[in-house]
Amino acid sequence: MKESILPRMHSDAQDMVLGGIIRHVDDRKMVIVLGEPGEGKSTTVLDFCMVNAAPTYYYRCSPNTTMNSLLIFIANAIGVRISGGNDEVQNRIQRKLQQNPDYCFVFDEAEYLAYGNGTKIDVLRQIYDETDVPMILCGTYILKDMWYYVKI
Repeated sequence: MKESILPRMHSDAQDMVLGGIIRHVDDRKMVIVLGEPGEGKSTTVLDFCMVNAAPTYYYRCSPNTTMNSLLIFIANAIGVRISGGNDEVQNRIQRKLQQNPDYCFVFDEAEYLAYGNGTKIDVLRQIYDETDVPMILCGTYILKDMWYYVKI
């Protein structure tokens, strides 16, 4: 079977959401992109990753995403040494981002971060509160009551 690559189909709604994401990130705010499966959330945030001027790191969450894997992803992205417990790694991440806040993180399928006791979401909120580094959470309506959001 031969593969074919289809061009991304942009809609006015996706362009509007992309503009909203850009404005919120420029204002150094948290953003949540909400929608039903298949509405173009992931496509829109991937488009954002390509146009954002700051170093932007994309992470696709899964049911297997752990606190440790989340912190390792962020630490590797910004060049922070990974050793010690999660609290120690989180503190190093926060110190580095306070010194250089010119990053942006995108967490797709972010509803998986809310599973369990919610500490993964709390850690992202703590990192944001301490650093003002923009973070975008993209997912279904499970995330509707969190931070600022742009609805698709």
